[in-house]
Amino acid sequence: MDRRSFTQSLLGSSLMIINKKPVELRKRAIYLKKGDKIGLICPAGIINEERLDKAIANMETLGLKAISGKYILEQSGYLAGSDQHRLADLHNMYSNSEIAAVWCIRGGYGSTRLLPYVDFDLIKSNPKPMLGYSDITAFHHAINLKAGVHTFHSPVGSSELTPYTLSNLKSVIFGESGNQIEIETSTENDQLFADGKSVYERYIIHPGIATGNLWGGNLSLLAAMAGTEYLKLKKDSILFIEDIEEVPYRIDRMLTQLFQALPMNKIKGIVVGVCEGCEKKDNGPSFTLKEVIMDRISRLQIPALYGFSFGHITNQCTLPFGAVATMDTTTFKLKVTLP
Repeated sequence: MDRRSFTQSLLGSSLMIINKKPVELRKRAIYLKKGDKIGLICPAGIINEERLDKAIANMETLGLKAISGKYILEQSGYLAGSDQHRLADLHNMYSNSEIAAVWCIRGGYGSTRLLPYVDFDLIKSNPKPMLGYSDITAFHHAINLKAGVHTFHSPVGSSELTPYTLSNLKSVIFGESGNQIEIETSTENDQLFADGKSVYERYIIHPGIATGNLWGGNLSLLAAMAGTEYLKLKKDSILFIEDIEEVPYRIDRMLTQLFQALPMNKIKGIVVGVCEGCEKKDNGPSFTLKEVIMDRISRLQIPALYGFSFGHITNQCTLPFGAVATMDTTTFKLKVTLP
C-alpha cells in the first residue's frame, strides 16, 4: 500500500508548548461522521508497517480517512520514537483543524512519560476525541481532567474489528443510536467461557443498580497514576477496569492500592472487563483471579460485576469516557447517555 497518500507531513517538533494562554472550552460534537479525517499516532509502544496498514484499513472500513503522524514508525528502545517526537505527533493532530479525532494505533508503555509536557490548553481550544485503551488510559484521564474534552475508551487503531466490536464502535462514535445507548456483552465471549476459558466467565460480584460517570481503564495504569495530578475523581462514577497477564497477587495489590488512593464514596458501581491471562499460572499457593476479585470488590458493598466485554480481548465494546451510565447486575447491561 502507498502510505504516502495517507501520511501527512506535519510541522512542529520537540517538547515545545504550543499555546500557554488559557482558553475557554469550545463546544464540539464528539460524534464522528463518514469521511472525517482521523489522526493516527503512537504515543507509547512501537508498531511496524504491517500494524500501520491494519490501522489504515480499519479506518477505511469505518468510512474514515487516515492521516498518519510524521514520526509514527520511529523506534527508540521500547518506545515509538523519542518523547519529543511522540509528543509532536500528538500536538500536531490537535492543532490541525482538519483532523476530527486522534486514534492511537496501540498501547504498550510510554503515555505517562508525556503527560507533564502535553499542552492541555491546545487540546481545550481544539476539542476532539482521542480513541484507544490500555496505556492510552493515561490520556483519557489527563485530557478529560485538564482539558474537559471527551474521549472514547475503544479498540486501538490496529485492533481486530469483529462484528461485535465494529457494531458497538459505530453505534458509539457515530452516534447511530442517538444519545441513549444500551451496551450488552458479547455472545462470542460467552461461548469462549462455555468452551472452557474460565477468564470469560460472567458473574455478579455484588448485586444492584448504580448510576455514575464512566471512569477507569487499565488497572495497571490506574494504580501507577494514583496520587498524581492526572488521576482525580471529582464526580460520582462507575469504575470500569481491566488488565492482562497479571497474576492474581498483582491484581490484588493494584486493587488494594487503588481503593486506598481513591475517594471511594464517589464510586457507585464497578464493572470489571475480561482480565485475559490473569489466572494463576501454576499449582503453587495462590488465590484464583475470581477469588481475588470477589474478596477485594464485594466487601465494598456496591453493585459490581465481572466479565463485561472490554479489555485486551477480540470482542470488545466502546465506552464513552465520562458519559453518564447506569449498570444493572441483573441484566448485565450498561445504559449510557452520551454528552
